[in-house]
Amino acid sequence: MNTNRSAPVVAMVLALSFHASCAKEPRPTAVEAASAVPASDPKPTSSEIERAVAAKMPAFLRVASFSVDAMENVGTKVDPQWRARFRVTFKLASPTFFSDGSDGVATFLRPAKTTGESINGFGKSVSILYAGAWRTTAEFEGQPLNGLGLPISDFGTNPIIRGSPAEAAYSENRRKMFENTSLTFVGKWRTKNGIYQFRSDGSYEWDYDAVNHSSGSWSVAGEQFYLNGKPWQIVRIDQGSFVIHSDISNSNLDGTRLE
Repeated sequence: MNTNRSAPVVAMVLALSFHASCAKEPRPTAVEAASAVPASDPKPTSSEIERAVAAKMPAFLRVASFSVDAMENVGTKVDPQWRARFRVTFKLASPTFFSDGSDGVATFLRPAKTTGESINGFGKSVSILYAGAWRTTAEFEGQPLNGLGLPISDFGTNPIIRGSPAEAAYSENRRKMFENTSLTFVGKWRTKNGIYQFRSDGSYEWDYDAVNHSSGSWSVAGEQFYLNGKPWQIVRIDQGSFVIHSDISNSNLDGTRLE
């Protein structure tokens, strides 16, 4: 056998076999190579969801603790839409109150919640990705924020807490003011409804103009002023002016003394 001639033939056969095996396993395309890399799956953080929840709370509440129980992307990788279930504990930053009536001068309050008191809540949120940032909306389950009352600053200029020393002092001042109320009302007064003449015998005359005038009766009992039997709350009375309030019409009648 001539080994010098057979060596080139063997080499050629091996080369052809290697080429054939490479042809059976083509290289991946650029797209295939890119998809082989795990794609990022962005999602909102717990802090981002917490900020959306805090934005729905009144100013007198603070978030004490917050956690996300579960999250799921119900959208796509291109348009992600993350739904989440959360739980939150609030604490009151100030005491709150409920309204307990008004006498036309003061608004009376009764306590609702105390500073530091906790309220637990549960809810769900939805987050969508827009312009590189998460837009999150949150909704509570049930109504955990109902029945909390309001801070005292939300009740106008003269709020008084029931049972407080301020209520006792207010009541005493009102009592003194009305000791001689009946005598104070006697006289002629100008009002927006015309001129009233209250007489000491309990009668009055009213004149609006030359055509419209009438007469009737008036009386005072405690803090109530009665005009023809209809009650008005006395808001203020002194020698020069008065203010009375009608709960029926929810309006005030102001008078200025003429004589």
